Amino acid sequence: MTDVDIKQDAAEEPNRCHDCNKCQQACPLGALEQPYVLDREKCLSSLLQTEQLPESARSVMRNRVMDCEICQQACPWNARHIENPLPTETTIAFQNKIPAWEDFFYLANLVKLTEREYRETLGPLNTGIPYAIFHSNVLLAMEGLHNP
Repeated sequence: MTDVDIKQDAAEEPNRCHDCNKCQQACPLGALEQPYVLDREKCLSSLLQTEQLPESARSVMRNRVMDCEICQQACPWNARHIENPLPTETTIAFQNKIPAWEDFFYLANLVKLTEREYRETLGPLNTGIPYAIFHSNVLLAMEGLHNP
């Protein structure tokens, strides 16, 4: 695109974690064995995008069928951003949809989605998860809730 030297104009982001390890402790599959290093092969969010969900993931997925984000929710630094996200066009549009989705995100409703409905409804969320995997995850979650 260009052969011009591009200089970094932003200071390095400070370490906001210090000695906190809440994300590591919260991860149900131990995907954060060391600070700042995610083992994608153990990460539930990554595993939920695979055709063959390992038993280790099945035993902790509960009602999670598209992603996990437990580590992000456990992070004290993220808490303020989750509570008060930046008011971008995307976040505002997403927040405006939340009231209509309140009754939608229940396994009993998700299992009824056709592939077309899945694409139309969840496509804007850009999950990247094919319908067959999504539907399989919903069935596994329902099975797990009935057979703990």
